[in-house]
Amino acid sequence: MSALNSLKKLSDAQLVALARQQLPYATTAWEELMCRHEKPLVSLCRNLCGNNSDAEDAYQEVVLRVFHHLPKFRGDSSFKTWVYRIAYNESIMLIRQRKVHDSLDGVREPATRDSGKVGLSGDVTFHDLLDRLDLEDRSILALRLISDMDFQEIANLTGSGLSAVKMRYKRALEKLKPYIE
Repeated sequence: MSALNSLKKLSDAQLVALARQQLPYATTAWEELMCRHEKPLVSLCRNLCGNNSDAEDAYQEVVLRVFHHLPKFRGDSSFKTWVYRIAYNESIMLIRQRKVHDSLDGVREPATRDSGKVGLSGDVTFHDLLDRLDLEDRSILALRLISDMDFQEIANLTGSGLSAVKMRYKRALEKLKPYIE
């Protein structure tokens, strides 16, 4: 069995321990961790940032931050929670920078999106629906529905209370009801 196949069988916690030993000289365990979480992280960044370009920039920052900070990872939370928190923070930071930049430029370029239709009528996509929400509501819906996180994980990630996350989730869905029905 190849070393790559044996890495695929390891849990995130085992890969983190191995990567902490290897970095910065060897990167096989780190690469496996990042490959394992790439699609959901990019999806999270895309849904928070609102466009592919910013999502790619945010994800690249996530990759760099994980590479540089994994040796210091204390394990107070799972790797998944930690890396999602990094992706969340990077996306939020990019959004804030974009708002400042856009207010200086006056006009924002239209966002380009993947066609992420989820059984909605007409040309309305899930991403279009997310754009109708404020950042916090959009974040909670994306984490719950796209990243498949439970409410406690979302609360830990966003630094909000469990009941606050559940309430924001419910209210966000209610805000979208008129556009879905």
